[in-house]
Amino acid sequence: LFKDRNFAAAIIMVFCVSAIMQATGALLAPYLQKLAGFSPEDAGWAMAPRGVGIMISMFAASRLGMRVDQRKIMAVGLIILGFVLYDMSTWTPAVDARHMGLVMMVQGLSVGLVFNPMTVMAYTTLPAHFRGEGTAVQSLARNIGAAIGISVMTFTLTRAFQANHAAISAGIT
Repeated sequence: LFKDRNFAAAIIMVFCVSAIMQATGALLAPYLQKLAGFSPEDAGWAMAPRGVGIMISMFAASRLGMRVDQRKIMAVGLIILGFVLYDMSTWTPAVDARHMGLVMMVQGLSVGLVFNPMTVMAYTTLPAHFRGEGTAVQSLARNIGAAIGISVMTFTLTRAFQANHAAISAGIT
């Protein structure tokens, strides 16, 4: 399986993108509930536009992929994802709900523009008799990437919280 360059590169990309996307998604709901004061239902509604964006872009990417090189579609999706994640890094608990919804929708659009072409590219040169195993390996890479991404992000957040707590506590008598 890994002798195929396209498949190996796609597995690495699936791992990395899954780590980033699942980590941001896993931490967004607690952020909205604990810091922004959203109820669990409101936090779910605030994150729903991402799913709508994914559905739209999966359909669009499959249609667009017939006319445009898959790598270009994926590159556009990664660039958009970078801008979205940068915008999300500037959020405060007072972020406007409309802005959040728009950003979540665009994030979903970028995910569809990345994952759909990445899957197509993974199997383009893979021999047909390896595609079953390839699907299992790709799913494994997605799940392990998501688990590692969430773990690393949670660890980093907890460590930063403890460091800030210690720094603030040091100044209190």
